[in-house]
Amino acid sequence: ADLDKAIENLNVQNNSSTMRIHKDVARALKSEVALFEATWEKYHKAKNDPFYDKTITDEKIKSYLNQCVEACKDVVDRNVWHIYSTGNKLDDYRALFQIEDLSTNSEILWFKHYDGANIGNNVDRYLNRGGGSAGVTKSLVDDYLTIDGKPFVGSQVIEAKKVFGEELKPTVRDPRLAQTVCMPGQILRPDEGGYVVPPLNGSSYNKNETGYSLLKHVQIDYKGSLDAEFRGATPGIQYRYADILLNYAEALAELGGAQNAAKIIEVIKPLRDRVGMPQMDFDREYNNDADYPFRGLDKYVQAVRRERRVEQAAEGKRFYDIMRWAAADELIVGKHAEGALFKGSNLEGHAQYGNSLVYDQATGNNLFLSGSASDTYRYILPVDPKTVGNGWGFDVNRDYLLPIQPRMLQLTENQWKQNPGW
Repeated sequence: ADLDKAIENLNVQNNSSTMRIHKDVARALKSEVALFEATWEKYHKAKNDPFYDKTITDEKIKSYLNQCVEACKDVVDRNVWHIYSTGNKLDDYRALFQIEDLSTNSEILWFKHYDGANIGNNVDRYLNRGGGSAGVTKSLVDDYLTIDGKPFVGSQVIEAKKVFGEELKPTVRDPRLAQTVCMPGQILRPDEGGYVVPPLNGSSYNKNETGYSLLKHVQIDYKGSLDAEFRGATPGIQYRYADILLNYAEALAELGGAQNAAKIIEVIKPLRDRVGMPQMDFDREYNNDADYPFRGLDKYVQAVRRERRVEQAAEGKRFYDIMRWAAADELIVGKHAEGALFKGSNLEGHAQYGNSLVYDQATGNNLFLSGSASDTYRYILPVDPKTVGNGWGFDVNRDYLLPIQPRMLQLTENQWKQNPGW
């Protein structure tokens, strides 16, 4: 009701120049809330865990999905917002996340403007040499389709990883990958040459943690201060038209992918067209590899979930998707984050590292690898595997919800009930 009232009363805008919320921002939020609630209830109910509302019926879940569809359709039907594209399929996706002033950009519904002088951020400072004490995971990199729209599986995977950057090439994979992760030769700052290999031997924020350096959000031609605190101007995008299309497609898939297949393809097409990828083909794209965590999913749901992950990579949304899909047991429990192939690739012994990388020693390691010294192929680990034991910890009977503080329980005279497991 609050969101409907906001939609009714907010102004109509055709761009984000005011940087204020407007009718379509409220519709975007409504679509997000409705999709979250529908899928949270559906998938937690399917696992019969303690986290779904026992009073919510399947009809209510369906009504949430329909409300998501309606909110998205209202935005789409205005024909005001469009996916940003100049026709440069190898750069437009990346460029969207470095444009300082998005006021008239057709994809942006709402954003925060940083100018690097009066108000700035540290995005460029941390990421402009490929470090940032961050790193993209192998799991994400492997989820991008091949350039012909097929899952990246089988022997092609290990073969492509043997030469660093080969698997990232836009001639091999979905071009969004090379616009999200740094390839050899990529310029990261105007005062230095191209990126060669990840700075695994750096220190503090100059170090890369996985071997895959984040390119998305970096202003590669930034003319301001690259190394000073709070002098970056990377825009803070809150809602973009792509988010609407992804919510729309997922709700349609959840309502029934078979009968909505043509509409899902139509909705996702602008995202694919921007980077020159073929339109969705649910059979061609279906990943039934034994190691793929969503191999048992309906093919329509699997396709839109992967599209969401790829299009919204490194935008802070993935964890909440995992929570609403009740997918922590498949994606978190017992898992270890892995990065690029090191042993078995040309990263091992690369001249840029010299003798600076120390691993497999009793003490003093500054690089950690999967497996053991005798293994043919070993992947970079962002942390010492000893510190995570049997993998990431996540109690599926507790950790989907945060605890309510005891003082809040006391203040309400125990009218609130503590969340399960806490």
